[in-house]
Amino acid sequence: MLIILWMTAWFGMSTTPATAHAFLESSDPAASAVLPIPPRVVTLRFTEPLEPSYSLVELFDQTGTEISGAVSTIGAEPRTMTVTMPPDLANGTYSLLWRTLSTVDGHTAQGYVPFTVGTQADVRAVAEPAPETAAGAVPEWMLPVARWLALLGLAAVAAIWPVWLFVVRPAISPAWQLGPKLTRRVRGYAIGAFAFSLIANAIALVVQAMAISGPGDLLNGLTITLGQTRYGTWWLVRVGVLLVFAAVLLGAAWWWPWRRRVPTLLAVLASAALPFPFSMISHAGAEPAGQATAVAFDYIHLLGAALWAGGLLFLVAALTPAVRDLTATGRRVVLGRAIPRFSLLALIAWGVMGFTGLYSAWLQVGNLPALTGTPYGQTLLLKLILIVPLLLLGAFNLAVITRKLRGAVTEEGAEGWSNHFVTALLAEAVVVTLLLGVVGMLIGTPPARQVIARDAASVRIPLDAGGQSGALIISPGGVGQNRYRLELGSGHDAHLRNPAITDATLRVELPERQTGQIDIPLTSAPAGGYEAQGSELAFPGDWRMQVTVRMPGQPDWVPTATSSIAADAAPVQIPPPPPLFGPSGIAALVMLVLGIAGIGFALAGGTPVFRKEAAGLGSAAIVAGLVLLFQARLSTEAIAAIESPVAVSMAAADPAAVVRGEPLFAQNCVLCHGAGGRGDGPGAASLSRPPADLTSGHALPHSDDDYAYWIENGIDGTEMPGFGEELDSGQVRDVIAYVRGLQQTALLARDAPGPEDCVVEPRTLEEIGALAGGPAVDEPPNATESGGVAADEATRLAVTATARELVACSNAGDILRRLALYSDDRLRYAYPDGSTRALETMAKTPLPLTLAERVALLGVEDVRRLEDGRVSARVLVDNPANHSHDPNAPVNPSQQEAARLIFVQDDDGWRVDETRREDVANDATPIAGPAGS
Repeated sequence: MLIILWMTAWFGMSTTPATAHAFLESSDPAASAVLPIPPRVVTLRFTEPLEPSYSLVELFDQTGTEISGAVSTIGAEPRTMTVTMPPDLANGTYSLLWRTLSTVDGHTAQGYVPFTVGTQADVRAVAEPAPETAAGAVPEWMLPVARWLALLGLAAVAAIWPVWLFVVRPAISPAWQLGPKLTRRVRGYAIGAFAFSLIANAIALVVQAMAISGPGDLLNGLTITLGQTRYGTWWLVRVGVLLVFAAVLLGAAWWWPWRRRVPTLLAVLASAALPFPFSMISHAGAEPAGQATAVAFDYIHLLGAALWAGGLLFLVAALTPAVRDLTATGRRVVLGRAIPRFSLLALIAWGVMGFTGLYSAWLQVGNLPALTGTPYGQTLLLKLILIVPLLLLGAFNLAVITRKLRGAVTEEGAEGWSNHFVTALLAEAVVVTLLLGVVGMLIGTPPARQVIARDAASVRIPLDAGGQSGALIISPGGVGQNRYRLELGSGHDAHLRNPAITDATLRVELPERQTGQIDIPLTSAPAGGYEAQGSELAFPGDWRMQVTVRMPGQPDWVPTATSSIAADAAPVQIPPPPPLFGPSGIAALVMLVLGIAGIGFALAGGTPVFRKEAAGLGSAAIVAGLVLLFQARLSTEAIAAIESPVAVSMAAADPAAVVRGEPLFAQNCVLCHGAGGRGDGPGAASLSRPPADLTSGHALPHSDDDYAYWIENGIDGTEMPGFGEELDSGQVRDVIAYVRGLQQTALLARDAPGPEDCVVEPRTLEEIGALAGGPAVDEPPNATESGGVAADEATRLAVTATARELVACSNAGDILRRLALYSDDRLRYAYPDGSTRALETMAKTPLPLTLAERVALLGVEDVRRLEDGRVSARVLVDNPANHSHDPNAPVNPSQQEAARLIFVQDDDGWRVDETRREDVANDATPIAGPAGS
């Protein structure tokens, strides 16, 4: 009863939107950016592909008024949305309100990206945007309830034929006199299950349509959902499979099923196909890499759950009434045959669900903080809690009731234990119904990995006062510019968004710095909650925070809290990347399922010889499946190539388009950009700003839509003209295809080493702490000092190798190996107090850059041996991140960076002892102070 009450509370009082799966992953410009000039194009990248029929972006000013002229389109990479901005935006703060519909799972989401045009002085609090196109609100409880009903219908239908064919029909054979009555009852159950499933699917469709268009425009929502979304396509497939299954069962011979083998086998296949459309719109379908195998794991998991859960429901409806019609002896015989058969089915289903569920948890959760600290993880824990009584009841039926029934010597004993079986079966059916409700919630909850990644750079402060709860989220949660978000939880009438609230204010104070009390007004946010942004947290320390929420006719809600704000953003335990598998992982999965089936037969089989053979074959299949699965695992490079939008766009280039684009590029682009696209055309010297090098690192990440806009409209602030009148859209795409070909050649030619070239033995955090205990080191001198003599060739090659491995470890995101390439004195100066929280966070999980994002080593020049025995060298790199869209920014056409490094030799080779960044155009003009790493 407590679990039922808890689930009811969960359905009605969830404090976070449960349907936001297509999260905003990044934006260019970044959220809260301050831009000196208005952006012409804004690019938003989401965590899942988007449905163009619903997804869009609208522009609002700081007062919440919509500004016309912003046009959003989904790019060639379906996770990216490009917004063409209206010209001549005045200084001030703006919001891009986005709404999305995921093509993967059909879930909607909404949020906004604020940015400011001008300077820091132009930053303003953002009023709540009020778009006319926002979807109508759907009560949160309707979504999980609709999924619960659909899953319940799936289980009820999918198990009918397999459980009848392999469990109930063989078990009832000795009591053949009950055949006609039992067959009629089973057919009646089948008709009811199919009707319930169709109604449940219709409810799910209506709720999905309401989530898109709102309750007031249901017909339009249904039209969009069925005709223009992936969810609608797979909904039609699952209803179609359901109807085909029903038609096949009409032609099956229920009492003598194997006399009509074709309908019998078709019914088995249709039953097995029913879960597949559900898996195609699951969380697994959102994986850009390893999607086929992830969906296969989800399908097998759902099939096992449907056969087991639906089998329990079928036994309650079909076998339980039949047991009452039997004598005590008949009950002993029938149940003695039925329980072991269903237990075998349950063992195989549980084994399959166990390992597929483990992979799913690894894929969607990843670590303990994600399991215990996110709604998805907590719902998964509830699912595991409900599984415990089911396991106990199943074990009771198999180990106790079966043995007692077979050993009963009196009618009273047989009747008593058969009644115990019926009671246990009913209990299992009730719990499994609740379990499917939890699964319905799980499907609609954002995966824990997404939530942890989204909230990685934030501090979450729980609030509790007067029987009401909430949370204050500060992002990134360090000293400086932050975004404040108040979420209201249980005890509040409308949770995230309460129209009765007239005022919400955050008051902060740092007593040790005597900052005084600073009030920060919070305004209602479009996705719910109350938000503000600012730089009030200017010092590290323990800040006192007080939230005041005012509602007319009610006492103010005033919770207080103290939170430590550090100079660096708070570290978060982001789960390590999960293993992803190529399509051959499906074959491995089949072998594992067969192996589990063999082990199941060995545990519940008949003769010792049969059990021994089944165990041997099952174990061999499991070993073979694990070997195949290991071989199917995708490498880091393969995953990066799949997930990189640049790789996608290049790989998808049509060779014919490349051929068509070459003369168009020669006619319109070569004059400035040059034949190779390097910005060195014959007309480049006459321009006030050099043309872009289209083959440099910065040019690779731009989407095809970015290039299409620039080619058609030109680039403001530069001498790049628009060719919209000279080239049609097809020709523009041909030019882009040719440019992609040039970039592919340049990409392969760049010396951009990665993880495979970062092989130095890594430093340890303990080692860095031990260095901090040594003698203090003075600030390094200017690394651009002159003097010395040219180094010999062997020394030049040795320091070049160190510089290249330093670039490789930077591209690999492996901070501890990177620090291994610095001298002890350098690290002692950089980390005088030992390891920092930021270093500990970066050290936990290396985050390698994609091939297009990597820094490339261009050269190591001016290598000189100094009088003190050290070696000075100028290192030149091409860094794609060193790129500005501001036409007024200093000219750096190649996006090159230079650094003067001084190396010192130790027993392990040459290590970096000092470093200073330089202006690329000048050999010895430092523009940045010493850096720690």
